[in-house]
Amino acid sequence: MLIVLVLEILGAGILKTLLQLLMRFPKNLKSGFTSILVCLFLSQSLTAQEVKTYSWFDEAVGVTNTSLYNGVQYVEQHRNINENHKFFLSRDFILGTLYYDGQPYFSQLLKYNVFDEVLIVNSKESLFQLINNKVDGFELGGHKFINVRSGSHSRVQGFYEVLFENEQILVLKEHSRYMNELKDRKFVHYEFKPQNKDYEIKYNNEYYEISSRRDVMKIFSGLKKEIRDIYSSERALRRSNPDEFMISLFKEISQLIQKQNIEI
Repeated sequence: MLIVLVLEILGAGILKTLLQLLMRFPKNLKSGFTSILVCLFLSQSLTAQEVKTYSWFDEAVGVTNTSLYNGVQYVEQHRNINENHKFFLSRDFILGTLYYDGQPYFSQLLKYNVFDEVLIVNSKESLFQLINNKVDGFELGGHKFINVRSGSHSRVQGFYEVLFENEQILVLKEHSRYMNELKDRKFVHYEFKPQNKDYEIKYNNEYYEISSRRDVMKIFSGLKKEIRDIYSSERALRRSNPDEFMISLFKEISQLIQKQNIEI
């Protein structure tokens, strides 16, 4: 009855926004009543106005006073003096969106340490690395990442870039770097270079590693001829831009499945 009364007084829209903001505080500042109400509202998608409200709230109270400030101070372990750094896109912080502990945070200064698999936030007061199992995903420089939690015994774990997704297929890419130690007369420093990784797809709730045409045909056995044709016609794209080729490949496969209603 109490929930109904609050809804009548405030209205569902206002109450939903208030609850979303309350959930940004650390757990010791949230009431049990708030936790109950949250289940009713937070499953709904965000509107543009709600995004603005989140940003205003974080600016007003400071990010260090929200649940986002839940990590450890970041200390760089490797001295790097050339352009071969360990970070995704740039060694500088980039404005991005973060989904952390069930809450979205917009316009945050982020940097993804690919080598150590650590996401770093610049709070303007300090640098801290987030707790990985609380990171649901993030968007950085137009690239979307998700945290795959597919079971303790699965080889597919951690942060993956989402290249393509629809109701049928999810195409993922894992970013990785290897380290070289460089020495001069006085110092030791390090460089980090991209390490080739295979792609992963999720289809029918199963993960599959994709490293060749044969892997694709094995999964989609009813489309072998079409897959051969795609590999043949887009050979140049596959060599020049493997990511774009994978996106194009699985877009076409998805369309073929829908068109022909093939059971694979």
